[in-house]
Amino acid sequence: MIDFELSREFDGTYNLVIYLRQFNYEFAQDIYGSDELRDFAKNFAAKHRTIFIKTVKLVFSYGVVITLPFSSLIRADAAEPFAMSYVYFGSTENQIENVRRSSKVIDTVSPAYFNLHSDGSLDLSSISIDFIRELQETDLKIVPFLSNHWNRSTGNAALDKGESLAKTIAAAIEKYNLDGINVDIENVDHTYRDKYTAFVKALRENIPPEKEVSVAVAPNPYGWTNGWQGSYDYAKLGYYADYLMMMTYDEHYESGEPGPVSSIDFVRNSIDYALEYVSPEKLVIGVPFYGRIWGGNLKGEGASLNKIENIINTYRAEVFYDAAHESVCAKFTVFKDSPETYVNGKPLLPDTYVIWYENETSLAKKFKLAADYGLKGVGNWSTGQEKDSSVWDYYELWLNGIYFCDIINHFAKDDIIKVCLDGVMIGKSDTEFAPSDKLTRGEAAVIIARLLGISPENETVFPDTKNHFADGYISALYKRGLVNGFDDGTFKPNRHISRAETAVMFARITEPAFHTYVINYNDVTPSLWSFDEISALTAAGIMQGYSDGTFKPANAVSRGEMAALVNRIKKAAVK
Repeated sequence: MIDFELSREFDGTYNLVIYLRQFNYEFAQDIYGSDELRDFAKNFAAKHRTIFIKTVKLVFSYGVVITLPFSSLIRADAAEPFAMSYVYFGSTENQIENVRRSSKVIDTVSPAYFNLHSDGSLDLSSISIDFIRELQETDLKIVPFLSNHWNRSTGNAALDKGESLAKTIAAAIEKYNLDGINVDIENVDHTYRDKYTAFVKALRENIPPEKEVSVAVAPNPYGWTNGWQGSYDYAKLGYYADYLMMMTYDEHYESGEPGPVSSIDFVRNSIDYALEYVSPEKLVIGVPFYGRIWGGNLKGEGASLNKIENIINTYRAEVFYDAAHESVCAKFTVFKDSPETYVNGKPLLPDTYVIWYENETSLAKKFKLAADYGLKGVGNWSTGQEKDSSVWDYYELWLNGIYFCDIINHFAKDDIIKVCLDGVMIGKSDTEFAPSDKLTRGEAAVIIARLLGISPENETVFPDTKNHFADGYISALYKRGLVNGFDDGTFKPNRHISRAETAVMFARITEPAFHTYVINYNDVTPSLWSFDEISALTAAGIMQGYSDGTFKPANAVSRGEMAALVNRIKKAAVK
């Protein structure tokens, strides 16, 4: 039985405190890596999905405390998050270019190379030797997907000859030196459930174990057992396959009523259902790089995110984020004299239109959901349909457990990721870090305390910090001589901290060499109260001036700048 308690932080986050009194510090690493502790943390996270647990504190005998990011304990035994992408649209050259843009974050690509003839036999006419040759020079795995393209009779015919088809596919994988197969036979019904399972079993028996066998399955948020959803025996398919790629999109579909393509509840409920039958490490959720348009003669027509972006700009659409569904909706009107636009060959006729689609914020929510459940990873339909190449920068963040949508292209992006993973700083929300926001003296005190591992005190030193979120941290730092107040006896916790004040604060927690560096800032003279500290931190490479030769000591420090400074200071000798 593990004793624990939750402690709430001023910012609404929580720390999980686990008491391991029967263990000494020397056994800390063994306990940290134990199955019991990892399982406890994972189960705890699953039961408390509505709260954000920032850190876990392991309290050992004799008062020894180890503080770690909670995410590191959950993933202590997990492989790196997995990312796959389907490849369907565009020429071979376009596909190669699109995949290369994503290759820094994608592990596996699934091109449409394994198709089916109407009699259920394998059709390899779409295979591209150029694509395979180009990408085999990278670390990407090439796992073609087998598709009946929603044709029920073709899918039935394929499953009817499952044993022989499996052998034919295995031979093709060997011939082209491919890395496996992703089965994407859709729209067969529950009467083919056992044959579907038998086919996947046959594939696993015929394809070498080091190569992938995965299955794209329909989402099933309502637990249907008949029709299309009923054709997938999640438990048995999960047993034979390396993983199931659950197509958590098309909640609202072509010819259906307008609505989100992939709302957060739709995805969450689909995951809950799947986890009744398969373990989290066997499950990948799919996110859509497309949306759907209703209006005129379009009844849920699919369009890529880049196409939707062009439409929004062309018609000056009104865009709003639906927080309830965690999806994006755009509304616009086409007039008789409006520019002409086609979607899949169909014109946008004069009418009022609505588009439901995804953006960085809604996609980040789905990645976070996958992480919260401890799933194997995330897939997408499909590469080349993304709004622009920046999505792959976001992917890199999301796969590392960072869901901010406002730090891409920011100079401190890597620093922000690191300080957040280390638990020194957090975002203003799940999806915003606000790197340009000015930092207050109270916030800076909390950051310094976290950096040094200093816990808050239960007393108030300054009258204007009483009941302030940073009160205990300010008191703890003051007692150690790391912060001071003003001559009037106040601390002014809500005042923006200046670059000069930051220099002095950092100088107190390091051991810089004073009076060894002559600075040439136009606005910093020896008479300045912080001259020595600015000089020393400049010499140490921790702080620097601007291109115009100034230091701007009175300027406020931004959150992004603080993240960069924290990582620089960690390289110095901390007291």
